[in-house]
Formats: sequence, structure tokens, C-alpha cells
Amino acid sequence: MNEGPVMNFLKQKNPAPALWVLTLIFILSSCIGSRIDPARVDTAVNKLASTTVVCPPASPTACALESPYKELAKKIFSFSSGSPPHYVNLLSHGDEAFIIRVHLIRSARETIYIQSFIWGKDETSYFINRELLKAARRGVRIKVLVDQLGLLGKGPKLEFGAVAHTNIELKIYNPILNKAHTGYLEMLEAALFDFGGLNQRMHNKLMIVDGQIAITGGRNVEDKYFDMDPTYNFKDLDILVVGPVVKNMTHSFKKYWNHDLAVFVKDLTDVGRKIVGLNHTDPVQKLLHSPGPPRLRDWDQKASDSDYIKDTFSSKAMKVIGRVDFFSDSPGKKNDGDPLSESTLAARESLFQQARESLLIQTPYLFFSRFALDRFKQIRQQYPDLKIVVSSNSLAATDNFPVYANSIKQKKQLIEDLKIQIFEFKPIPKDVRLMIRGYDQLASKKKNLKENLFKKVNEIWEGAYPGPRVGLHTKAFVVNGRIAWIGSHNFDPRSDNLNTEAALVVWDERVARALTQIIHRDIEPQNSWVVARRWKIPVFAVLSGFFESLWRTFPIFDIWPFYCCTSFELRAGRTACPPDHPEFYDNYDAVGPYPEMNLSPKEIETRLFKAMGGWTTPIL
Repeated sequence: MNEGPVMNFLKQKNPAPALWVLTLIFILSSCIGSRIDPARVDTAVNKLASTTVVCPPASPTACALESPYKELAKKIFSFSSGSPPHYVNLLSHGDEAFIIRVHLIRSARETIYIQSFIWGKDETSYFINRELLKAARRGVRIKVLVDQLGLLGKGPKLEFGAVAHTNIELKIYNPILNKAHTGYLEMLEAALFDFGGLNQRMHNKLMIVDGQIAITGGRNVEDKYFDMDPTYNFKDLDILVVGPVVKNMTHSFKKYWNHDLAVFVKDLTDVGRKIVGLNHTDPVQKLLHSPGPPRLRDWDQKASDSDYIKDTFSSKAMKVIGRVDFFSDSPGKKNDGDPLSESTLAARESLFQQARESLLIQTPYLFFSRFALDRFKQIRQQYPDLKIVVSSNSLAATDNFPVYANSIKQKKQLIEDLKIQIFEFKPIPKDVRLMIRGYDQLASKKKNLKENLFKKVNEIWEGAYPGPRVGLHTKAFVVNGRIAWIGSHNFDPRSDNLNTEAALVVWDERVARALTQIIHRDIEPQNSWVVARRWKIPVFAVLSGFFESLWRTFPIFDIWPFYCCTSFELRAGRTACPPDHPEFYDNYDAVGPYPEMNLSPKEIETRLFKAMGGWTTPIL
């Protein structure tokens, strides 16, 4: 008789380890808790959820804010002959990205769909929560889909979101153990028994208003994506689009919304239990009547100022006559051994293959998958004169040191073999006040932050900077100066193989030129370091290069301490030039592979992770 794997496991000569494992599993399983009766949850939701609609039933759109984008949409969707155009704006400043989102929410008349990897519990997050609640009370139907991993340790109280209003529906993508919030032990259980499922996340970012206007790109919903964090902010990029492509974007959202991995928050074990225990919705009422934080009041007013919206956004929208496409991976992404089976990766590789003159890439994490490296090798062999430039974060600027540690292993190949020019963003670039408006106010707020253990540990780890550090979060590229890609794809192994991603591609020189200008400012000498080969020392350079390449082939360990490449700073009064220019080493000073880190704990940890963290490559 087959006694099963558990009994076989226990019949080992030394059963102690098996007993410990089973005991741990029992403890972890007991933490999950039994699922509460769905009927009780539904009864509680129906009892607590508001049904109030403040607009007159005969004229449900009367309460919506008038928007010049509605006029653009009306013009486009009433197009009678030929292909209707698109209008797009690049949203490179956090304040403007926030203001236009609030404006569009206030202008919504029928539906708002939002898809996000992260949803925080800070000032900008709660402000948008309030605006969505007000829109629901106008009669707008709202659907919000957030990845569960993006809520860990930072998500709002979802039980109140589930009962805020009958016009608001919330879903969580791929909830681990059918819970919104999981502890470390539960994460361990998921990692042990469903590692692939745990790592398959929804990284898409999307907002669609009335099926006519959409925003996609790199921003999540949290202070640091809108230039509001006093310690660290992302320099990010979105694209706003009005036109026929929004229909495809809406279709993509609905595919995710209707997928089995998207679960209503009320149906999650922990949230359902809290809903049944509720006897009031005071936080919802408090949110509804809150005036909002003082530092957002200026943005609040601008979002409803039609002249400001017209002057800043709609009058500057770029008209696109050519092709505009939206690409998104399938929910539950699985490439089954064929990387090109997924939409975003197939689209990206098709565009890369069209590069003949130039390929300009910006990514927060310069760490390519093996598939991508092989493709770059093919492109370089076919087009030896193709100019490839990549803008990414330095260690001092990045928010993800494990990825940076592994990226070091690739730099020799990227620079020597593939002839890619690499620029790494400084944590406080000289043009920071042009990039982040209100930077001085954030620096002042950082200075006045309470002295606490977290702040002290953070300064020891990252360095004691006078103002908030800034890191790139844009995921974009330009092909031949004529095609622009803006999306959520980081161009790393995780984006290629695990996360679902999305991107908008615009075949238009004006849009491509605007994106190029944004990236080119980021790689100017005052804002980025150049990464290039060290000055070659005879004999040692050959030996070091050999051992560096040898250790890079090992999948786990890489203990060679010397690097072929380092960062360079332009000398005062000298002219910027590429690393292959004969005057490069005269014009630049080597500043080490980790400038401004000064053997900080972050640098030491990065070196250790580079040496022993190679096993993490597939999930980075």
C-alpha cells in the first residue's frame, strides 16, 4: 500500500528534520485562518456601503468638471473620414502627473479604471482615494486593480475601501494565500510551495477615464512617484493619450479584471473577516470631508483650473497622425520556454531589430536577461555602427542594490563586446531643481524630520545627503529618433519572464524627439557619471579581464574584486566626449565604481551580494 509522501518523509532514519518541517507547515497553515462565510461578507457590504449619488438622475454628467481633454476626445471620436489622430502628452514632472490625474478623475462622467503595482498609504495616495470616492458619489463607476505584493507593508485599510461606495469595486491581483496582507512566515510558505506563483506579479500601470483618455507608464500611486517624499523620489515618466488606442487599453484592463487571478477584496480571508466586524464607516466619512494636506492645496486648485490645464497640458498635446499601439502581457504570464510569446517582449524585440541609426534606452535597472543579451549581440553583429546609449541609476541613486550588484557582472560585456555607452544617474543631479519642482521645500522637510532610529539607519546606509535622493524610474526607449516606447517594462529578467507589463508605442518624430530630450538631459555630465573602461595597465589589465570574464560565467559565486569598468566625472572646463574618443581620459577623472558611496554599508552589501547573490538572477 502506498502510504503517501508525508509518511515516507517521517520514516527517515532521523525523523527530527521532517518533524520540524511539518511543524512549521502546521504553524504557517494555522496562520492563514479559515475563510469566512461569503454570505456574511456580502450582507455586511450591502449594509455598510454608501449608495449616495449627489448628481441629479436626469443629468448624471452635470457634476463632472469640464475638461479640454473632453473636447479633444469629442473631436477625435466624431471623426468621419480616414483614420482619426491621437493626442499625447509626456508627463515627466511628478507634480504635473499628479495634477492631471486628479483633473481627469474630476472630469469623469461614466467610468474610471485604474491598474497599479503599488498603492501607498501616504498623502498623495489618500488624496486620490478621496477623489475616487467623490467621483463615485457623482455616479461614476470605478474599478481599481492592484497587485498584492505592491500592498505589503504600505496598503490602505481595504475593508473600508470595500464598503466605501457601491460604485467602487476593488480587486487584488494574485493574492498570496487569498489574503491582502501576508506576514513573513506566510511569505515563506508561499515561497516554499509556490515559488513561481509568488513571483508572478502584475507590474502594469494604467488609468482610463470614460474609455477615451488614458495614462500609462512607470508611476505607481505613492508620494515618491509624484515628487512628494522628503527622503527619496523617483524621476519617472508617463504618457497621456487621447484617441482610438484607448479602446485597446480598455480591453487589456478588462482582461485582467475578469481573470481568475483578480480577486475582489471582500472575498479575501483577512479583509472579509474585518468587514464582518465593522459597525461604522467613520474613516470613509473622514476621508470624504478632509480638506487634504496643506502642501497639496496648490495642486488641488490647479487640478480644477481650466486655464492652467489648458496652458500646461491640452494646448501642448502633440497631435499624432501616424501609428500608436498599446502592448500588454496576458494575465498569468507564462512564456512556456518561448520568450517572444508575450506581447511586450515581442514588441520590444521587433522594435530593437529595426534600429539602424540609434537606440536610446532609459531603465532604472540595467540588468538584461540572457535572451536580451543574445539579441543585442545579434544586432551589434549586423549593425556595427549602430549607436546604443543606456541611461540608468548609479548605486548611490538606485532603490534596489541587489539588482545593481548583479548588473556589475554584465558591464564588461555591455561596454567591451556590445559597444554600449552607459550613463549612471547621480543621486542629487545638478539639475535636480529643474527635474523636481519644490525640491528645496522637500529638503527643508527632510531637515526637520524627527530624529529617529529609522532616519539614522537610513543615513548610514544611503549617505547623509542634504535633500532627498533621486533615482530614475522611467522605462522608455527611442529607435532611430522616430519611434518612442514608454511603459512599465524594466528590460530585466523579471520583466521579461515573470511580471506582466504594458507599454505604449508612438511612431512619431515629434514625440520621439521630446522623449530624447528628456533622456539626454538626464545623461548630461552634471547629472550622470559615464561608465567606461579603466585606463589599461599593461599585463594586469589582460589578466584581470580574463579572471573577471571567467568568474562571470559561474552562476552563483563571483569573488573577483577588480572591475574592468568604473565611473568617470567630467573635469571642470573640459568638453564632454564619448569613451572611445582619443581625449576621453584627458577630459574625465575616474571616480570609482561606486561614486559617493565611500565604503558605506550599502556599498559593502552590494559587493557581498555581487560575490554570492548570482542565484537570484532569474527573479531580479
